[in-house]
Amino acid sequence: MTYGIVPVGTGRDFCRMLGMPLGGEAAATWLTKAHPQPIDMGEFWCDDAPPEAFLNIGSIGLGGCVGARVNSLERRYPWTFMLATLRCILAADLVRVTLQADDETVYTGETFIAVAANGSIFGHGMRIAPTASIDDGLLDLVAVADVTRLELLGLFAQVYRGTHLNHPKVTHRRAQTLTMNSMNGQPISLELDGESRAGVQLTFRVRQGALRILRH
Repeated sequence: MTYGIVPVGTGRDFCRMLGMPLGGEAAATWLTKAHPQPIDMGEFWCDDAPPEAFLNIGSIGLGGCVGARVNSLERRYPWTFMLATLRCILAADLVRVTLQADDETVYTGETFIAVAANGSIFGHGMRIAPTASIDDGLLDLVAVADVTRLELLGLFAQVYRGTHLNHPKVTHRRAQTLTMNSMNGQPISLELDGESRAGVQLTFRVRQGALRILRH
């Protein structure tokens, strides 16, 4: 089966990443000229719950905070994600986690945000994982360690340009399987393609070429 993506919702970041126009008529024209191509699909395990599929990004820390704030709003605007992110930067607590890429422990300690990215963009245009690709058989791990909130605000500006990976307190790895485990046994809040979740042991895995979508 071949799927066509329709640009609806608040962020529409997966469509933006594909280069699809976000207007309805223009998007329909774009789809008529697109061709079926294989892309990767993410799988997510949260504690003992059955696995879920995701297309784009799962994120903890700030990502979970922003997702919960946005989902609580009845009306959403183009600036909703930016405003929610700024509020979470000022209010969110650090998360104590162990992060693993395949079998390697790459970070242990406090982090403001960590993402498992199949796609590259989330939060209405933030290029959180600029090297991620939906057809390379890998997930990108991007995590921000214990920085000051002022440093975090500076990184926030860099995320829109995708230049934050060079920051000394940003961890970046690529792997087929990523795990994020709570160090204190408390559930970690996260968002998975915009939907809120929480768990102690989080596992993300990629299935290469699992879906066929219309794309250019």
